[in-house]
Amino acid sequence: MTSCIYSVHRPATTLAMSSLSAPPPVAPFLSALASLVPTSAFALRVSNALAVFVFCLNVHSWPFVWHLRVFRPVYYLRARYWLFRLSILFRPRSLRPQLTAAWLDSLSPIGADPFDFCVSYKTWAGPDDCDFNMHLSNSSYPKTLDCARFKAALRCYPTFFRAGGWSPLAATHFSFLREIPIFARYEVRVSLASWDSKWVYVLARYVTPARPRARPTKPTPPSPRPPRPPSPAPSCTPPRRRPAPTPPPPPPRAPAPPPRLPPPPPPPVLNTPEPDGATLHCVSVSTICFKLGRITVPPALLFACEGFAGADTLKDAAHAEHVRALRGGDLGALRAFLAGGWRAVPPGERWWEAAMGGAVEARRAAGMRVVEGLRAGLEGLAGLEMPAPVAE
Repeated sequence: MTSCIYSVHRPATTLAMSSLSAPPPVAPFLSALASLVPTSAFALRVSNALAVFVFCLNVHSWPFVWHLRVFRPVYYLRARYWLFRLSILFRPRSLRPQLTAAWLDSLSPIGADPFDFCVSYKTWAGPDDCDFNMHLSNSSYPKTLDCARFKAALRCYPTFFRAGGWSPLAATHFSFLREIPIFARYEVRVSLASWDSKWVYVLARYVTPARPRARPTKPTPPSPRPPRPPSPAPSCTPPRRRPAPTPPPPPPRAPAPPPRLPPPPPPPVLNTPEPDGATLHCVSVSTICFKLGRITVPPALLFACEGFAGADTLKDAAHAEHVRALRGGDLGALRAFLAGGWRAVPPGERWWEAAMGGAVEARRAAGMRVVEGLRAGLEGLAGLEMPAPVAE
């Protein structure tokens, strides 16, 4: 009796197909993980509240929020104007133009020194404005500066905007000194640094408020001294003679004085305190000019027409009369004067030069010497020969 043994060999392709049809080892892990996710109504409410909270924290990045932040001073002035119109609704019609002119004059900085005029814009460092180091990102500084600079422009020369003028931006420079941490409240203080015949240099300082100082503690009264022990009774034995003291050794010669070092440099901007004790984090200089259509308006002329003047020219009646005559009516006279009518005034009768002279001119020249170095450096960097970009 013979027996035959048959061996069956499965091809490799069949083994591969069977391994693909088997469930992968990660499937049980995913099913176990899905079973851990809570599906109760309370968990859904918590997750929804958390999502809304995170969405509200990033409010600065919402659509059109930047536009609302920049043009918020315009909406505020519009609302104030309509409230003023309602307040004079029942006044005599003959008095309404005078009241309106007085209200518009109150918006301008009449009688203020241009270098003592400072506008503050307050905000906070949101999560969308910060980087992975948990402090304000360098790209958020110019984003906030747009809002602060436009607010300062409406405060400094509102009549110029009413006459159809505008102020283009030519350059901006930032110097970062300290970081602004996340969720910190800070403000941008905008003021004038200097100007020449065409350009105005606007200074912006990013500061955080000063921390409140600790209250001084009351001095504690001195504790009473313990009573001294009674002195011992005098002894009858004669005192022992002490050996004569040995003379001290001669003092060593003094070393030669060290060479005189040069005087230390002046303190940097980092150590310059703010007037109210606030902490300075960043300094920015913006270069702008004034345009009426395509015509450039000299800065000194515009500042004098807005009512700026130094302390030595505040009592000049001629300056006040010229400003009042140009700002009255529909601003047609002011528009024509700024567009080139000022050139017809003889050099000896240009009242705006007297308004911007004296102490104002001295401060302008001092600020211009500082700004000239920054401008010359940036223009020199623009003229450097740059290498060709590397092909990718």
